[in-house]
Amino acid sequence: MMLHEIVRTLDLDAIRGELEKSARDLDRLDVHGLTPLHWAVMAGSIDVVKLLLEFGADPNRPSTEGAFATPYWHAKEDFGLAQIVDLFDLHGARPKPNQKFQRTPDGAAE
Repeated sequence: MMLHEIVRTLDLDAIRGELEKSARDLDRLDVHGLTPLHWAVMAGSIDVVKLLLEFGADPNRPSTEGAFATPYWHAKEDFGLAQIVDLFDLHGARPKPNQKFQRTPDGAAE
């Protein structure tokens, strides 16, 4: 089972166990073009996000939607998850230009 599937269960013990065995899928895109961190954001699970970040997940890794579609962007713009955005800020997240609208996630025109 891929890490992505385990993350979707939101089972912290199972996720930690998989990460301790191997973190090779941590930033890998799945068939949907998403990383495990994207899935954790979409579930709104701060605990899973924290765990993935502890193991080195990249909050700046874009999905296949484009360079703007990072876990950070989804947390801030799609879902308004302020606590997760704050965690990402602490782990080096950078706003990326939104290619669809030529704006950064903070709304400043490029």
